[in-house]
Amino acid sequence: MLDQREYQGVPVRESQQIRSAFDSYVNGFRKSDDLGYNRHMELKQEHTYGVVREAMALGRSLGMSLEQLAFVEVLALLHDLGRFEQFHTYGTFADAESENHAQMAVRISKELELLQGISKAHSDIIYQSILNHNLPKVPDEAPPDVAFYSRLLRDADKLDIWRVTLEYNVFHTIKTEAFPDSYTVPSHLIACFEANQCIALGQIDSYYDSILYRLSWLFDLNFRHTIDQFVQRNITGELFKKLPVTTGLNPIVAAINQYVQQVNEWA
Repeated sequence: MLDQREYQGVPVRESQQIRSAFDSYVNGFRKSDDLGYNRHMELKQEHTYGVVREAMALGRSLGMSLEQLAFVEVLALLHDLGRFEQFHTYGTFADAESENHAQMAVRISKELELLQGISKAHSDIIYQSILNHNLPKVPDEAPPDVAFYSRLLRDADKLDIWRVTLEYNVFHTIKTEAFPDSYTVPSHLIACFEANQCIALGQIDSYYDSILYRLSWLFDLNFRHTIDQFVQRNITGELFKKLPVTTGLNPIVAAINQYVQQVNEWA
């Protein structure tokens, strides 16, 4: 982890200007006659603000200054900028059915010149961290600054996606259809929890699988603050409430409890 003195920072006024530009851009994605379209856009705007809050709370837990928090705010503001054009163009948030939304975020940020008031060195860290937030894991070869901010963004993103998951029936779109009233956890998903591994996107076949997919992100958390929030918010129990009568949860609970206990012992 970086020493506090090595955290990146930008003038607070730059983060304020970028937030204003972000709002102007996003507010352009509205259709007066399409409430479903608007709700998806609002969902991603709310998520962005949520990630900003989580990222800055994480930064404060690390003792960051106002300028360092401003850098974190810019990173979080832009991380999902591509989602709006993605849904507008393709009608989905599924990258496999459209484009890589992180690559779109970087492209749009450059087209709008959102980081023109920030140094190239800082911009490069932000762009690469945005790209890394959409990968299965942070590349081993990532420079220390990029690896740090990639992990910070990934943790903040997870915390707010858990909130979204608990508030909505949403995966690649907001879902309104009925779901089966029973569910058996597939054995290959149980095996991931027992191995303390994140479930891969290609391993899930249903909406209920997607709940466990997101729960397994516990094993990719990088900061003690985030793990503490996972426990304090009872993410496991709250996500289980999204499932119907389910068999196969006991080994998952055991694996999660054991992992959290190990983390506590390491701290």
